[in-house]
Amino acid sequence: MKRFAFYMFLVLFSKTVFAEVTLTQTQIMDFGTICHLQKTYQATIILTTNNTYSNAGSGSTVISKSGPLSGIINYALSNGNDKVTAVRTATTSLSCVNCADSSCALTVNSLSVNPQGQTTIKGGSSANFNWGGTLIIPSGGCPAGVYEGVVQVSFTKQGGSSESINMAIRATLVDEMKSIIVSADQNLSFGTILADGSYNVTIGTDGTRTSTNPGALSPGGTFRQGVFSLNNTTSGAVRVNGVTMDTNITLSNGVSDISAVLTSSPSVASISSVAKGKTNINVGGTLQMHGGESAGTYNGIYTLTVNY
Repeated sequence: MKRFAFYMFLVLFSKTVFAEVTLTQTQIMDFGTICHLQKTYQATIILTTNNTYSNAGSGSTVISKSGPLSGIINYALSNGNDKVTAVRTATTSLSCVNCADSSCALTVNSLSVNPQGQTTIKGGSSANFNWGGTLIIPSGGCPAGVYEGVVQVSFTKQGGSSESINMAIRATLVDEMKSIIVSADQNLSFGTILADGSYNVTIGTDGTRTSTNPGALSPGGTFRQGVFSLNNTTSGAVRVNGVTMDTNITLSNGVSDISAVLTSSPSVASISSVAKGKTNINVGGTLQMHGGESAGTYNGIYTLTVNY
């Protein structure tokens, strides 16, 4: 049984704050889908800053359907000019987010970055910094599953000050390529709306947003559908014993609660097998406003379960 959960985000009366520097991770560092065949040996995988990988050491490792991706951090400057240098960071570890036993950890070290050295960024513009690194799977291996972690990367600015951001890292392990890997590819977000009486806000499974009170839809904030993916790494379709997803969710800002009803496309109840390769499940929902909700950021979580 594979489980994965998504967070949902909602902001009421969001106030825009203009910062001089904005750091954003636009692409997760992903070592792809890995099969550690010779578990007697430690496996070492090197991910470069341009999305390529290589094996090192004695461990035999195979990369399957989902290929590797270097991490990308965008450094944006709203005004003025600055010279920044990306700083290589220390070792971090990845833990399994959907394993029954999550005690086994993968190690990521020797992070590299491109461009290196000083980069001049002018106000109103930005630059992308690509990150690679080395993944180590310990001898004896780790259970199949999705392994995730974060590492803080920093940028030193001209004059000695610095800016930092946590960069997300992921790797997926499978046993002999006979697994369905469940991944959280995109969070469901209702964007920014106004607390303006009793009305509904709906995010379609195609990412469109509508409301019974259109005037309450603020143009600020990001709204989008959620996306789960089922990655079948076998040679053919795999029958499943059922796919379920939470449909009635409560979002909270710690003071007020808001209810939401979720839908999926395709309907999870209709899934009896997963084809070879990657199958996406889009998630939408309807938010039920009753009036009197306090301003703030509302969060919720929902879970998809695949039994096979």
